[in-house]
Amino acid sequence: MKAGTLFLAADREDMSAISDDEFLRNLRFDRDADPAWTTAASAGDLAEFTRRLRKRLPGKSRKSAGRGRKRDWPALWSLAAFPPGEHPLELLELIRACDRPKGKRAHIGGKRRGGRKDRTVAAEGDSAFANWLVADRRGCRRDPLELLCLFDLLAIHAPDLSAEEFRTVWKRAAVLTVDLFAKIDEDAGCAAPADRRLLIAGELRWKAGLLFDGLRGARALRDAGRETLGTALLEGTDTDGAPHADLLDRLAFWLAPLVRGAEWARRFDVPLWHDEQAERFHDLVGLVAPLCRADGRLALANGSAFDVLPLLTTASRLAGWKKSSRPHALLAAVEKAAKRGKPRAETNGRGKALAKRPPVVQSDWARLACLRSDWSAAADSLVIAHHRPAPLLDLSARGVPLLQGAWDLSISIDGSPLELADEWDCSCWHSDPDADFVELQMEFDGGVHIERQALLARDDHWLLLADCVSTPGDGKIDYAARVPVAADVAATADRETREMRLAGGNVAARVFPTGLPQDRAHGTSGTFAADDDGTLSLRQSSIGGLFAVLLIDWSPRRRNARVDWRTLTVTENGRLLSSADAAGHRIRLGDRQLVLYHSLRKGFYTRAVLGVHTSNETVIGRFDRNGDVQPILLVE
Repeated sequence: MKAGTLFLAADREDMSAISDDEFLRNLRFDRDADPAWTTAASAGDLAEFTRRLRKRLPGKSRKSAGRGRKRDWPALWSLAAFPPGEHPLELLELIRACDRPKGKRAHIGGKRRGGRKDRTVAAEGDSAFANWLVADRRGCRRDPLELLCLFDLLAIHAPDLSAEEFRTVWKRAAVLTVDLFAKIDEDAGCAAPADRRLLIAGELRWKAGLLFDGLRGARALRDAGRETLGTALLEGTDTDGAPHADLLDRLAFWLAPLVRGAEWARRFDVPLWHDEQAERFHDLVGLVAPLCRADGRLALANGSAFDVLPLLTTASRLAGWKKSSRPHALLAAVEKAAKRGKPRAETNGRGKALAKRPPVVQSDWARLACLRSDWSAAADSLVIAHHRPAPLLDLSARGVPLLQGAWDLSISIDGSPLELADEWDCSCWHSDPDADFVELQMEFDGGVHIERQALLARDDHWLLLADCVSTPGDGKIDYAARVPVAADVAATADRETREMRLAGGNVAARVFPTGLPQDRAHGTSGTFAADDDGTLSLRQSSIGGLFAVLLIDWSPRRRNARVDWRTLTVTENGRLLSSADAAGHRIRLGDRQLVLYHSLRKGFYTRAVLGVHTSNETVIGRFDRNGDVQPILLVE
């Protein structure tokens, strides 16, 4: 879009330097624009133009919204999406100054005495705003964040601005819009993250089209922004609303333009989504809510983590989720947990309702799985993203972050390291009242096969992480895996056994490497230890096949319970099998005893392990009081 075809005539190079009345005369309007408005502009009638312009825009003053109510600045949801050097520092300081305690101010530009504005008693924030308004803007670079803040001022807080302030902000926004979108195609194709491109090419064009409706080119901007937002929504999510794993580390920043765009659609009463997009937005918010941890941050957000509750709460309302819905109730519970400083399991009837039909998610397309015990803020949850060679894990135990980061894997066969593919395929997904289970796989030339398994117990506070390596021959397998420990979680090794203890917040966990001998006095080629960065490192070696298991238990009643584990013998038709064929482990945690079995090579007959006869590939079960094994998971 060339300068001069959008809003303004092309005969002035820097429109910000001209007087306000001359600026109005340079405006260009659509043919069907309000004649009274266009006449006021062509005559340079500032008062009439401003009066009619303010009537065109929605807005609700702070006073009418409730005395002392804090201002909403949705633009700040994207503040951390831009490098600090690209922040409009003056305007941001102004915004922070505007958020004053109740009763301190009713207008941005000054206080009132006897119904009149008194500029002589302007507060510090007012002076900053006044200085910003009169500053020379010539030569200033294009700044998307500044434009986003200006749009909020005009569309949300216009009644709090004087006529002169309103006109100055509107002029600055118009000039910046022309400057920014004359080169929007270049910006939209740059190497910036997807969320910043979406904000510029989608949200800002959509908002500019709504805000400047009636000016030449505004409707084209609006339609282009609507198309960009809608396309990004459909292309970034699965048909059930699951966001692609590529978006997770900046998911809140990517979601923010969609939510703010939907809010402006409601505010201006102009539709943004068509039916498929509206349904997808509804499902997206419903699936993102369970990814919100009890500390108010999204799982796997990494360095982009921040309190997303205001964003998600707004998204829930706009997406049509009712207050009685599970996603909305979960966000409310997270907000309460944040105020208390720790999550708490629901114990009333409402809590029982939230426990039904947990919000589990699995999407092959999105490369994402969410295993979760219930809808409460104190839920056990594991989020796995498998779009990279090292899957990403985010485990919350009773609402407290325990594991977070890359689940690294290194394998060598006869000294030759395997080069992992770019992503993993989900080969099995199962969810029932006992547990949620996901299995990832990767195949290599020569017949080497790797499976990574995760099983989260639904109501017993434990997680199983396992790696299964099978080869066609009897090569030596050297295996190393690293399990990421969340920040502020300390790992301590037991002196006598190979058990590791994790402590973070009000949760204590115990980690057991069941493929290694329990007692340190028993020598082995493998190791289980905490690295200097706190990451748990497991190393094992085997011939032909390997079944490496970590069992993590954070049940409060088993915190100090007696534990023992050992590797089991597996037989087939009376013949003892080697580790290349199958492997089994038993572990007893207090009064809970589990059996873990995996077949690495298919047999001809039913196999037996600890009295269990099975032809399944994977068996995870627990012993009942009669000594019989009750299956938790069976994989054929």
